[in-house]
Amino acid sequence: MLEIKYHSNIKWFGFFGICVGILLAFVIFPLFYSLGASFTNYSLTRPGHSFIGFKNYLALIISREAQKTLLNTALIVIGAMSAEMTLGLVIAFLLNRKIHIKGIAITLFVIPSLIAPTAVGAIWKLLLQPNGVLNYFWGVFGGQKIDWFGKPNLALLSIIIADIWQWTPFVTLLILAGLSSIPVELYEAAQVDGVNAFQNFCHVTLPGLKTTLLVALLFRTIDIIRFMDKIWIMTRGGPGISTQTAAVFIYLEGFRFFRIGYSSAASWIILLIISVLITLLFSIIQEEQ
Repeated sequence: MLEIKYHSNIKWFGFFGICVGILLAFVIFPLFYSLGASFTNYSLTRPGHSFIGFKNYLALIISREAQKTLLNTALIVIGAMSAEMTLGLVIAFLLNRKIHIKGIAITLFVIPSLIAPTAVGAIWKLLLQPNGVLNYFWGVFGGQKIDWFGKPNLALLSIIIADIWQWTPFVTLLILAGLSSIPVELYEAAQVDGVNAFQNFCHVTLPGLKTTLLVALLFRTIDIIRFMDKIWIMTRGGPGISTQTAAVFIYLEGFRFFRIGYSSAASWIILLIISVLITLLFSIIQEEQ
């Protein structure tokens, strides 16, 4: 009996050791390696590197390109999140009604969120290019072709539209789950008090959805800050740097210009920003519970 228990413990320690080894090799080591590299002038285009302290971080802070990159990232986060939360709330209310084809409607609705982001980028690039489908139908009604990827504001808008199309279903499902968790007794009590639909929404539904909305905001904000696949397929950060986000900037600095120290510093700044956002949102979520 003791021998069986011993072999069982050895097996679990083996599995645990493998997991720890993978974590150290692919997460912990690269994390601290990049931290060390961020304080050097390490570049793949020249031999050797030396410690330069916070010069990479200071260069990023005063860099116009880095500032524009952060602004682009913030605009995409604000634009996409505002639309996704609003549309998700509206669509969740519609899907929450008792309809016969509710299951089929939800299944069809979530399909965009199941498509790979690179495929989504390719789809929207085909739709929005000068000879694309949308410009074709726009021309049928007498409109002139719209150069979505040639104008900075429209290029940024095209990225936001693609993200809204793909991830609004995800936000909707979260809100739909939150709606189903609100006790029916609260609505019945509000109905007895004679409140109207708007008051019902403000005093019963929204308070019941606060945690769900904050969780959706947390997930989507983190994902939007770090994503680059759709952007790379659709615009490659152009025209110029008008759609260049933090992830695209880090990729270009590290894998196109081979400035490993500089791109590592940029990665840690983004990690710091995300950590602050996570801390703030988690503190708000805990206060609501």
